[in-house]
Amino acid sequence: MLWAFFACFCWSSNARAEITYELVTTDGFSPYLLISGEFDEEYDVEQLKLDFAGYGVKIVSFNSDGGDLVEAMKFGRAIRDLGLNTIQGVDNSCASACVYAFMGGIERDAAEGSLGVHRGIYSTDEDDADVDTAIEYMQETTGELIGYLDDMGANPALLRISLSVSHDDVRYLTTSEMEKYRITTPLLSVREVIDRPPVASTPLLKAQEEKARRFMMSYIENLGRNDRPGMAFWNRAYAGVVDKGDIEADGKTLKADVLKKRRQLSAEWPVRAYTLNEGIYHIICEDICVLEFSADWFQKNAAGTSFLSGVTMYSVSWNPRTEKITGEMDAPLFAEPDRSRPVSMLSRWERMALDCRKGDRQMRETKYDCDHHVALEKTLKSNGWCYRAKGQTISQSQWYACEMPSVEKKSVTFKAWHKEKPAPKQQDVVSVPKPRPLAPPQDFLEVTGTKVAVHDIKFDVPDRADFPAVRYTGQTLKPDFRNRLADDAVAQAAVRTAMLRRPNFAGQYSLVDIKCSKNCSPFIVADHKSGVLIDLPGGNKQGDVRVDYRRDSRLFAVQSVDLQSKNCVLRYFTIDEDANGKSKWTSVKDITIGKPELCKRSIEKNLSE
Repeated sequence: MLWAFFACFCWSSNARAEITYELVTTDGFSPYLLISGEFDEEYDVEQLKLDFAGYGVKIVSFNSDGGDLVEAMKFGRAIRDLGLNTIQGVDNSCASACVYAFMGGIERDAAEGSLGVHRGIYSTDEDDADVDTAIEYMQETTGELIGYLDDMGANPALLRISLSVSHDDVRYLTTSEMEKYRITTPLLSVREVIDRPPVASTPLLKAQEEKARRFMMSYIENLGRNDRPGMAFWNRAYAGVVDKGDIEADGKTLKADVLKKRRQLSAEWPVRAYTLNEGIYHIICEDICVLEFSADWFQKNAAGTSFLSGVTMYSVSWNPRTEKITGEMDAPLFAEPDRSRPVSMLSRWERMALDCRKGDRQMRETKYDCDHHVALEKTLKSNGWCYRAKGQTISQSQWYACEMPSVEKKSVTFKAWHKEKPAPKQQDVVSVPKPRPLAPPQDFLEVTGTKVAVHDIKFDVPDRADFPAVRYTGQTLKPDFRNRLADDAVAQAAVRTAMLRRPNFAGQYSLVDIKCSKNCSPFIVADHKSGVLIDLPGGNKQGDVRVDYRRDSRLFAVQSVDLQSKNCVLRYFTIDEDANGKSKWTSVKDITIGKPELCKRSIEKNLSE
């Protein structure tokens, strides 16, 4: 897997060399274009095509130590669009990200030892890049890379070899490996490459992928089990020999040794929990299915003195016919510095809870957020974490460590544990008629996911259905911090993280809680389409600021204390694009709620009480 293919997707650690072109002619052979240097610029694909076409060649070769994966794929797609072929000899080397540019050729041939792969590293020019940004950017691009390999006719299982090699080393591929993963096409003509039939019919592949998905969920669930049924699952799941990516051992590990390590882990860390990170995974099935996913986890030792949590990436090769694991590799992506709380799980629970509360329950994405939020909450509660202590208000609620389940009772991660209770004493049963349920009011006004009777609403509020939004499906541009948040590293990290997820407001925007100081507004709106950051409407907001918004509506409500009247005011706006594509706020209605203390209450409460 490309755990290492993060935000910058840099493979090479050498000094950067600018990309150059050289036309090479050799007696008796067709001329070819040699591309040298590292991929580290923002290349325009159309200009690349013009550059290549200008040399009038049909063959491309490389002399490169790699660089940025995304830029290398741009080169590869330009090569494919022009119908060029790629070759690689022993005189020059094509390593790391360069291998993916090489795959752009329709026909590809390479000498043994001329193509090198390794695990990449996360690199960024910004010191404040947080782990959530790295994880989500990596996961977002994983699908793009797998799709690219598939488009080029290569086998995405090649990524497993990359994972097994340290980022400061290079593994040069053998001729058989290049043929196995379809990196080279030694016996295929251009026509055969384009027209070759699929490996299997679409219905069969879909069925295999669904079967593999179900196995993946069982795999994650059993990572957290510490009982006999859990070990029985692993005993059934592994083939007799498992490829663990150990180069010195030729990648082969006996099943007995794999199970021994599982038992050692259970003995050392008996309390464990794992969940699928952000619900993102990738499954590619041919003869063997390759499952690529990341998992949040936390674990506690038997003595209760040591607590760890973090995120780990997994790559599992699974045979759908025998239902056996034939290959397995994992790479710790991040360990939380806070050794007292499962930070990544708790922060994800909060994001899912917010998206569920603000989203449209009829939409598939919102339904997933709500379902995953509930499942994650059960996982946390079943492993000794409680929410909202006795006496706390809703606004004060937070997760805290409560009684951990005993090792004996802690058996299945996703099933809640319960204290043993004495059997209730037999008592005389008195039959009491059930009260008839009260009929609900006939008309309701939906306010941020709750039902409020119309006759209880004190104010005439705009209907969000009158301001529908169109979902933006284009590329998300990088946030522009030149005019806003230029010196606030924490806020920048929050914005980048939010923009790596889907928009949560008006189809193309993300409302971001930037958690800034008391001297600035606590929220900012980020435009996925332009990368522009937009302040909340109505001027600077300080103190208790409450907002109400939806993904499917352009209507936005903001409640705050008016600096002139000193009253708590609820203002409604819409967001739209002008003729130049610039986003702007338009006032719809202002409602004076009352004295400033009312702004400490929620919008829903102020509207109904």
